Amino acid sequence: RVLILGRLSLYGDRAARLHDEIVVVAAEWIDPEARGRSKLRPLTEGEKQDVMQILEDSLASPRLRAVPATLVDHLKSHVARDVDDLLPHLQRRARDLTESAKRKLHQRGEKEAAEMKTLLAEQRDRILNQVKQYETQQLSLFNPDEMRQINRDRQHWEKRVGELETEIRREPERIQQTYQVKAERIEPVGIIYLYPVSN
Repeated sequence: RVLILGRLSLYGDRAARLHDEIVVVAAEWIDPEARGRSKLRPLTEGEKQDVMQILEDSLASPRLRAVPATLVDHLKSHVARDVDDLLPHLQRRARDLTESAKRKLHQRGEKEAAEMKTLLAEQRDRILNQVKQYETQQLSLFNPDEMRQINRDRQHWEKRVGELETEIRREPERIQQTYQVKAERIEPVGIIYLYPVSN
């Protein structure tokens, strides 16, 4: 078997990395001399999972990781062709995963935007409640220094309520935009051959 690995990266505004994922395509490996002009064909996702299990088992055994140099050289001589055969399938798989990742990023942006809107509205409401409490109090009971402080507090609260109203309108949209994908990139990063051990 042969597995080609690629790194899928999605970027947002100012090249902020939004998502990274390793994409794997597996195929039954046929020596180019035997395959002629035919190309390697990818296995199904279910079959790929079986190959991934074989790979994990192989990596866990030092004996199975020891590969004769002649075999390594033989396989190396076919890497370029094998990558050419499987790269279109890797790119197709990456496109599918990109759409899924974009949906999840959009949902995350929507959720965080709604949470921020709620948080800002709660802050605004707390300030408005505080203002109402002062309006119902007997302000004549306060001495001049306390009244000056109350007036400064009121001015600050009025200003902050105005700022919060603006933030309630703008912040959710800004948050959603941080999760918008502006660029996508898929690049091959590795190839793995699983070759039977001879007795």
